[in-house]
Amino acid sequence: MALIGKTTNVSLNTSAVQLHDEVWKATYKVFKDGGDWYLQIDTYGKANRQFADQPSQKIQIEWQKLLLLLKSSIKEMRQQGMDVQSIENVKEFCFSIEE
Repeated sequence: MALIGKTTNVSLNTSAVQLHDEVWKATYKVFKDGGDWYLQIDTYGKANRQFADQPSQKIQIEWQKLLLLLKSSIKEMRQQGMDVQSIENVKEFCFSIEE
């Protein structure tokens, strides 16, 4: 399990970055601990694993850090050429979430 704390953007040679294989299944949970809200994502690797029903990885991030990571990611994508309309669609989506 990994609790994400501080994050730092690193510049990578994009030709050296490889997209990973899609996991068989992923689930998420939102929970509160000590007054702070967290998002946990569990990934389950491949369906043919010996213990396919057990998560292979669990990643947790505190809610405010998740929002900062999202904001920083959008800024980075804009700098790398993401079109403005896509960014506006993300903003509109985030503000249109209903209960």
